[in-house]
Amino acid sequence: MRYSHAKTSALGALLLSCLLAVGCFSDPSGLRTYQCSGIVTFNGEPVELGYINFEPNTTAGNSGPGASARITQGRYKTEEGKGVVGGPYRVVIVGYDGKSPDGLGDGSPLFPEFVIERDLPRDDSDQDFEIPRGDRK
Repeated sequence: MRYSHAKTSALGALLLSCLLAVGCFSDPSGLRTYQCSGIVTFNGEPVELGYINFEPNTTAGNSGPGASARITQGRYKTEEGKGVVGGPYRVVIVGYDGKSPDGLGDGSPLFPEFVIERDLPRDDSDQDFEIPRGDRK
């Protein structure tokens, strides 16, 4: 009797763990997101450090999630499962020279916040951005 009760309890715990895992790893909104990656340059050189944000353009009808990524040595990639849904986005980019005197910051800004609108595909994609020279501080 004890063996049967222990076996039933273990099976129940295993079943509960599986159900929780499925619930924790599924997207409750049901939206499929796609990864964006690419290169960000300024004056023809890779942006040493920075950030890129993909904000859904709600005025153009996109109500999907936003996404962001850190730019390192000119490259960025959104996290898997935390990308974009495609469609119209407002892309906001900030870049730094990576030369922080105390080694704790990102350094000096290379250009004012750069904003561009882009229609993203409903698929994983490479999206490269060249910051125009006229935007330098």
